[in-house]
Order: sequence, then structure tokens, then C-alpha cells
Amino acid sequence: MLFNSLGQFIVLALLLFGGVILGLGLHPGGKKWRRRLYEESEAYSNYRRKAEAQIGEGKARIAELEQENVALKESVDRAETPITAPAIAPQPESVTAEPDAKPIAVQAAPVAASAAIAAFPPRDIDGSHGDDLTRIRGIDDALKAKLAALDMTSFADIAKLSDEDEMALEQRLDLPAGFILRERWRDQATLLSAGKTEEHRELFWS
Repeated sequence: MLFNSLGQFIVLALLLFGGVILGLGLHPGGKKWRRRLYEESEAYSNYRRKAEAQIGEGKARIAELEQENVALKESVDRAETPITAPAIAPQPESVTAEPDAKPIAVQAAPVAASAAIAAFPPRDIDGSHGDDLTRIRGIDDALKAKLAALDMTSFADIAKLSDEDEMALEQRLDLPAGFILRERWRDQATLLSAGKTEEHRELFWS
């Protein structure tokens, strides 16, 4: 047989494709194809530059969020440090009023240390005190916990995301690019936050 391996068939396919491209280039109407190829190349280059710019903005947003989380954690740690009230110095044990009077012992009552007061409420790490984000198609229990760690526990938090926030959130959650847009998280969250449960079920779960 002339061709008896997958590699030979691949080489043949490449040669055929190259011949087609060469024929189009030499054809009198090849200028049109070259122009279309150039236009497609320019469109792809513009899209790539825009995507790289959005990725850069997303990374900058991630850095800002991480700095805010660090600052918040430091504030909570400082607030959780117990504050001990200073002890009151004891007064003299006895005071002599008259020569025949018995000494009266005066002892200060102990003052208990005040309890530590948190400056910020504890974070809802598991998302149990917010909305049930698993009602949104595309969010499971694992993603719900990760979102709660980022202080995103309600439908309103999802609904107000911007395009840049979506890209940054996909990177933080290790999701494929465009996953949030394809699953329409913002549209689902808007319906659920407005109480339109039936409409949400018909659009996304039927």
C-alpha cells in the first residue's frame, strides 16, 4: 500500500492544504483572498491586544483585592487582641482615727479584665449566612465556599460584577476564561435577587 501509517496521511493532508493555499494565491482572484486573510489577521490581532489588556486589568484588580484582604485580616487580628484593664493600686491596710480605735482594713475590690471586642464581624467562610448561591447554574458547593472566602455571599454580589471583575474572579476561582459569561451568572443573580424564581427556573433549569 502507498500509505499505511497515520503520519503519512497527515503529511499528505498538509501537502494538499498547502497546494490549495498556493493555488488560491496564484489564482487571478487571489488578491481578494489575500485581502480577506489580511483583514482576518488584523481582526485577530486587535482581539488579542484587547484580551491581553483585559487580562492585565484583571491581574491588577486581583492584586488590589489581595491587598485589601491582607489589610482586613490585620485589622481583625488587632481587634481580637484582649485588652486588660489596669489593676487598681491597693489603699493602706489600716487608718488610725483615734488612739483607742481599732484599725479598719480597706481593701480594693478586684477589677475584671474587659473582654476583647471585635472591630469587624466574623467572615462567613462557608457562605451559610448569605444567599444559596448554588441555585445559580454553574456554582456548586466548592465554588460557593470559595466565593464566601472572597466575601461574595449574596445574589447582589454576583449581579453587580463588571466585565473586568468577571475575568479577575475566573482567575481567582481557577475557572476557564469566559465561564461566568457563558453560564450568565449575573443574569441569574439578578432574577433570583428580584425573587423571580419561576422565570429563573424556566430559563436556566428547564
